[in-house]
Amino acid sequence: KTKKKSSAVTAALLKPKQERTLDQATLESQFKTGPQKAPPEKDTDEKIAARLGVLSALSALSSCRVDVDTAALELLAGFLLAYGIADTDDRVKNASRDSLRDLVASYGGTDPAITFLLPLLDKVLKDGIADDDALGSLSKDKIPQGSDASNRRKEGAVVVLGAVAVHLKGPENAEKIDKTVDMLLESLITPSEDVQASVADCLAKLMKKGNTQERIEDILNSMMQRCLEGDSSPVRRGGACGLAAAVKGSGIAALKKYGLVDQLEEACASGSSASKEGSLFAIEHLCTRLGLLFEPYVIVLLPSLLKSFSDPSDHVRKAASHTAGLIMSKLSAHGVKLVMPAVLTAFDDSAWRTKQASIRMLGSMCHLAPKQLAQALPKVVPKVIEAFADTHPKVKSSAQEALDEITTVIKNPEISSLSSILLKALTDPADNTSAALEALIGTEFLHAIDAPSLAMIVPIVHRGLRDRAATTKRYGALITGNICTMINDPRDFVPYLPTLVPDLQSSLLDPIPDVRTIAAKAFGSLTRGLGEEALPDLRSWLIDRLRSEEVSSAERSGAAQGLTEVLIASGNETVERVVLEDILPLKNHPSASTREGVLWVLTFLPPALGQGFTSMLDECLPALISGLSDDNEEVREIGMRAGRVIIRTHGRVHYSKILPILENGMGDSDHRIRLSSLMLVGDLLSMIGGTSVLRTDGNTQDDIRKAEKAQAQLTLTLGMATRNRILGEIYLARSDS
Repeated sequence: KTKKKSSAVTAALLKPKQERTLDQATLESQFKTGPQKAPPEKDTDEKIAARLGVLSALSALSSCRVDVDTAALELLAGFLLAYGIADTDDRVKNASRDSLRDLVASYGGTDPAITFLLPLLDKVLKDGIADDDALGSLSKDKIPQGSDASNRRKEGAVVVLGAVAVHLKGPENAEKIDKTVDMLLESLITPSEDVQASVADCLAKLMKKGNTQERIEDILNSMMQRCLEGDSSPVRRGGACGLAAAVKGSGIAALKKYGLVDQLEEACASGSSASKEGSLFAIEHLCTRLGLLFEPYVIVLLPSLLKSFSDPSDHVRKAASHTAGLIMSKLSAHGVKLVMPAVLTAFDDSAWRTKQASIRMLGSMCHLAPKQLAQALPKVVPKVIEAFADTHPKVKSSAQEALDEITTVIKNPEISSLSSILLKALTDPADNTSAALEALIGTEFLHAIDAPSLAMIVPIVHRGLRDRAATTKRYGALITGNICTMINDPRDFVPYLPTLVPDLQSSLLDPIPDVRTIAAKAFGSLTRGLGEEALPDLRSWLIDRLRSEEVSSAERSGAAQGLTEVLIASGNETVERVVLEDILPLKNHPSASTREGVLWVLTFLPPALGQGFTSMLDECLPALISGLSDDNEEVREIGMRAGRVIIRTHGRVHYSKILPILENGMGDSDHRIRLSSLMLVGDLLSMIGGTSVLRTDGNTQDDIRKAEKAQAQLTLTLGMATRNRILGEIYLARSDS
């Protein structure tokens, strides 16, 4: 019986279950939940961009002076208060607020406009709800609701109310203006810099309206107290913003009349961390609002500002850095001259904190305007680099941060791509200078080099020119010469000349010929790019080197080569005048060094000047012949070299001028002149005939054919009579005693 029961249970379990079925009505009843609202649309970047575009168009109405009547202004005000100022995106909100402020400032001065705007704004300030009636026929379905939207409307309405108050006139509106000023002052505690800036713009315009001037001292004291003793950074920044706006609206005299600068200086120097931060906020906003008018007070506040860089509080140091950057961006050229000595003096201080503050201030100078930046960087970057030799690690760290800050303003993309290599060369020049110079040499520059780029390059080039390796010196001289062709304004390079010219002069006197050649060409490029007036002492220095008895022949050669390049860069007229009036008269100078210098010039001038040397050929050849007969052997050697250079460069074309002088030299009583002239005649005939001096017997058939061809060429060029006469004189020279 038990076995039968188990079998029945097993059969029941294995039996397939019947499928459950539901009719359509039952199924639909399970999903009936009543009407549902569509989900809110998701905001996207495209939609935000579209709204910002509309607001840009509305802002352009006032700037383009488009006529906007009162009805249109009412519609725009209602729309922007309902939608734009309450927008959840901060960019849209700020743009809406500023657009409505500008529209009210431009078109809200009529009585109907004021009559409409004041009740509208009062209602928004009271409950934060938009006025549906002001929207007219516009849609009211998507107006932002809630406490956040109401708060945003209230913030914007305060700013717009300030713009309306500017239009209020007469003593009957004084109370409204005073009330508006108080509301604007209270709204400065809003933790939004954009709101604070917009409020400050309105405040500055209301400082001389209503009864504001009668209570300006109380306003300034209230803002100063909020600035220095506020509970939080936004509150202190709002106080600083209001203080600057009040001073801007009342006049610069308020700073001295109410002792504001003294209070700020004291708070910045010896106050609490909150007071220091607040005073720095005030200095920043005063500099922004007053511009050049605040510049004289910057010098007074600068020592306290420098000390703030080393404050234990991170907030104070951050505020000091931001304030210093803004001050630098506002300084004029005269202001830079006033500030720079104080900063450089602090750099030489023995206290490492003061030196660190000076370095940070120097780094902040990268925020200067382009013209002032170009003037300041030649002094700033060398000082920052000098700090890497300091023993204190925090000074070195500040120097690295300052250099990094300077690199952020580099506009040249090629230099920007090399910034890491250049920074390594600046911080560790011993190991990385050569690599940096090679990187610069290998870069193809498609954009002009700006002032910050120049400030990074020049110290590396300066180091390269002073290096012992000839390759590094060549690279340095090559870059120096090419810089003038890669900058927009050559005057940006002038402040670096006192640094680079002495090193380039040393390279010009280098024992290695290749280094001397590149240095000479660099001087020529500098003269061509900057003008000789930028290098006023260079030509006289080169001539002194030519005449000096204390320099070697190689150094004199470099001076002659440099003088040649400088003269050619100055123009052919300058070349001819200097050579004929200053150089050639020295051919009979008692000093052998001076005579050698003249011949060195004649060595380098013909190939460099090309056909321009032709006009001076008649005056230069006598000096050459005189050098060939000199008692000093070194002078004679240089004279022979100069003669061969002249023949190689001008002999084929101007043989008719050269050959008669050499003929006369072959018959001279001085045996040295006869020998040198004979050798030069041989070089000239070889050039004309297209042959070279034979080192063998010359009896081969090939040599005979070359000789016959040369004879034919000489006859064709010189003529039979001249050719026979010259060959006869050469033959007679075989019997010279």
